[in-house]
Amino acid sequence: MRSWFNAAMQSAEESDVTPWPELPAGCPPAGAEPMEGEFLRFVNGGPLDWRTHAMVHGQHARPESVPVCSWNALSVFGAMRDAANMRRRIKKFRNHTLLRFAIDPSMGNLHRDKPYPDTHHNWWPSDSFVPPPGITESVEFGDE
Repeated sequence: MRSWFNAAMQSAEESDVTPWPELPAGCPPAGAEPMEGEFLRFVNGGPLDWRTHAMVHGQHARPESVPVCSWNALSVFGAMRDAANMRRRIKKFRNHTLLRFAIDPSMGNLHRDKPYPDTHHNWWPSDSFVPPPGITESVEFGDE
């Protein structure tokens, strides 16, 4: 179990949250590396925003078209234009807030997800990562 996830879940309102799973073999994939910079993530405003698809739906629900490591990662964007494009293409993101936050090399490994826009990355946070306690800095589309 990931300590940062457990700490975040202590304040979560839902009691039936799936714990952070051990990463499958080969995850993160070759080429994933620590990065530094500002990134953007779609959120609703609480620690439950920091769950992967695997945590929400389970490994068994992964569509065959989605790589295992992507299913077990968090999605972040490095540029507003790519987040805006994703929001236009995928309806569920229209009701989400975009959170801007800094990632430093101690916070885990990132890997550019090539089928998606140029700055979409899969992110596997390290145990030292502590999710923000809610929306700390939201950005409006067009701020960048």
